[in-house]
Amino acid sequence: MRIGSGKTLVLLLAAALCASQGDVQLRTVSLPAPSGPLSIGTKIYHWTDPSRQEKALHNPTQFRQLVVQVWYPVESSGGPTSPYVPELASYREVWTKSQLSAASHTKTHSHLDATPGPGAKFPIVLLSHGWAGHAF
Repeated sequence: MRIGSGKTLVLLLAAALCASQGDVQLRTVSLPAPSGPLSIGTKIYHWTDPSRQEKALHNPTQFRQLVVQVWYPVESSGGPTSPYVPELASYREVWTKSQLSAASHTKTHSHLDATPGPGAKFPIVLLSHGWAGHAF
């Protein structure tokens, strides 16, 4: 997916600004459509490492968790679309209502659990948002 001139960032900032105004009702924000010949599929994995306790929760029964999202080319664009923020409910304790609302009203063009596309080879791109960052 190619995005020009920070258009996505501007749309999201506008949505967040509207949401921060309190009584303003947030409208749905659609991210720019993919410009290539194929659609986008995505799969979300939620892994738990039972050998490591989650120290941030101060609860010995909770273990380290990792949410990984993979995007890949697909031929068909049918099926449900992916949420902008996977597992959004888990941010309730850290984000404001406005931020949660902005994220929940942002629509993507990737299709959740879609069947991978043709057998052509595509590059693998790894993204890491870093410590204390966000993947979106």
